[in-house]
Amino acid sequence: MVPNLTKSELEQSRCARELCEWADSILSKFGETAEGKGAMRLQSKPYLKQFCEEIWPLANYARLFFWERSDVRFQPVIGNQSYDALLVDESGSTLCRFEITQALYGEEVGHQDRLRREHLDQYGHAPAPLSGAHLERDPDSRGIKESWPHELTSHTDAVNATIRQIGDAIEAKATKHYSPDTALIVEFEGGYLWAVEAGAELDAAAKLTLCALASGFSELALIDNRPGFGFRYPTPGKYAAS
Repeated sequence: MVPNLTKSELEQSRCARELCEWADSILSKFGETAEGKGAMRLQSKPYLKQFCEEIWPLANYARLFFWERSDVRFQPVIGNQSYDALLVDESGSTLCRFEITQALYGEEVGHQDRLRREHLDQYGHAPAPLSGAHLERDPDSRGIKESWPHELTSHTDAVNATIRQIGDAIEAKATKHYSPDTALIVEFEGGYLWAVEAGAELDAAAKLTLCALASGFSELALIDNRPGFGFRYPTPGKYAAS
């Protein structure tokens, strides 16, 4: 049976460990059946989009930087307000706001990501992000044409492309107005960045250019969509999550 997510369930206040354990359990439940896997890939059930794009990155942020903390809680907020979650203390007072986005900005990049998820659901496999494959929809069946990359993107090009996508995501958010206590979390796909050298490249790029782009936020966090990898850069002179 595919789980049914509710708004109240997503918005429940949880400490870091509770949030991560709950998010992991939701992902595991959807992964138990083919129907659940398809729903997760296509985000076809209510609140799955919010879970994937807001709750999951927040949980991975909490996992990396707040795992041992039980004195503060993460409070997701579903809606169209200028933040996606709050960090609150034991009295319920707001310590920080979080705006959460993905490094998939740009119409074509976002379109290819959607097609890749459909390709994965249709065939059980899909070209990796930034692999060089260009996916297309069949005009007759409306399914995705099965595709493999003709040429693999080099590791260096993949790293540089990810950094550019992160920068584009930050710039898209930087044009909007946020409360000065708002931290920006940017989720990216970085399986190839786990190598020490690639992680160092991302860290160096963040310190050289990305943090400056996010200077209007109290903090910039770069979080991989797989648990366990990411960076956090509080903005000097501003109050970041703590």
